[in-house]
Amino acid sequence: MRLDKDTNPAIVIYKGDFPPKDVREIAIKALFKTVRLRDAWKIINSSKKFLYFYMGNGRGIIGALSAIGNILINRDHTYELLAYRKPENIGKKRRIDEKSVIDAAGNPNIFANYDPETRRILITPRGGDPVLFGIRGETPEDVYKAFLKIRSLEEIDRWAIFVTNQGTDDHWRQKKSIKSIKPFEQVIIEGVLDKNPSWISGGHVILKIQDKTGRITSMVYFESGGMTKKVRNLRAGDKIRIYGGVKEKKELTINVQKIEILRENDEKEVKPICIRCHKPMRSLGKGKGYFCKCGYHLSLDVSLIIHLKREIRPRLLLPPYRSIRHLTKPIKRYGREHFRNKINITFHPWCSFLENTGISSFNSKRIII
Repeated sequence: MRLDKDTNPAIVIYKGDFPPKDVREIAIKALFKTVRLRDAWKIINSSKKFLYFYMGNGRGIIGALSAIGNILINRDHTYELLAYRKPENIGKKRRIDEKSVIDAAGNPNIFANYDPETRRILITPRGGDPVLFGIRGETPEDVYKAFLKIRSLEEIDRWAIFVTNQGTDDHWRQKKSIKSIKPFEQVIIEGVLDKNPSWISGGHVILKIQDKTGRITSMVYFESGGMTKKVRNLRAGDKIRIYGGVKEKKELTINVQKIEILRENDEKEVKPICIRCHKPMRSLGKGKGYFCKCGYHLSLDVSLIIHLKREIRPRLLLPPYRSIRHLTKPIKRYGREHFRNKINITFHPWCSFLENTGISSFNSKRIII
C-alpha cells in the first residue's frame, strides 16, 4: 500500500453481530464534533473482538471505527457501489467512458455522479487510492444497474455495494447558538444578517450573522457556483438558517454548505423628498433635520419606510454537485428519504465474488467492516 503524506488510512474489523453501544456513540459524535484518538483506542483495546491495521499517525482509526458504529438503523440512507482498480493501475490516470456515465446518470434515483453545468464526471476520485469509481443512488438495484451501463476502459478488479449516509444531512444534528459553537464542529445557526453581504477577491461572499448570543462571520466560497450569486441578493435584516463547518482562523468562521431563507427584510429607510425640487434631501446630523441644495430645510428628524417587493427563490440554497460535500443532501433527494430496520443488505449480488453464484448472504456470523 502506498501512503500519501496527507492521509492516514486504517482498517478496523469487528467480529460480531452488532457493534457495542460505545462504538455507536463515538460514530454519532464523529459526524459533527472532534473525536480524540485516545478515545477510539480505548474502545478498541477494551475488547478482543477488534482487529485493526493503520498507517501514518493512526487517525484513520477514528473514521474506520465510526463506520462500524453508524449502522443507520431508522435513519435516512443511500447506497454506493465502489469499483476497485487492478493493483498495477493504481496511481495512473483513470479511464472511464464519459458518455456511459452521462447515460447512467439519467436514472432519477442516481445522484451526485455527474455535474451538468460543467459536464464534469464526479464518480472518479482524484487521488491515488484503489477506487476506480463510485456510483451513488437510492437503492442497491439502482447503483447496480448504473454500474452495468458504465463502460470502464480499464479492467475492474472487484466491486461491492455499501450502505452509506451520503446525501442525507446526517452530520447536521445540532442547532446551536453562536456563543456556544466550537472549532471543527458541524453546526446549524439561525440568525439575522446585521449588514449587507460583501465579497472579496476571488468571488467569495462574506455574511455577518447575529443572534441573541453573539455575532459570527460566515463564508460562501466561489466554488459554491450559483449559490454564491444568489446570496448576494440577501440584505441586512434577512433571517436565515445556515449549515456549515466551523473553522478557527483569526476568529471563528463558518464555511457555509447550505442556506435556508426564513424571512426577507422588506423594509427600507429612505430620506425625505424635497417638496420644492423633488430631489432626495440630505441629513444635517442626528436630530437636526434635513436640507436640500435648493435651500429648503426640514426641521423634523423623520425618515420614510418603504416596503420592497422581495421574494427570493429558491428558499433553499445549495452548491452544485461538483462542490457539494458528500454528506450534504442534494436538492434531488428532498422528499426521497427512506429508512431501514435491518442492518444487512439483502440485494443480490452485493459484491463481485457473489455475482455469478446463487449465494446472497453469509450463513456464518457477520463481520462488520
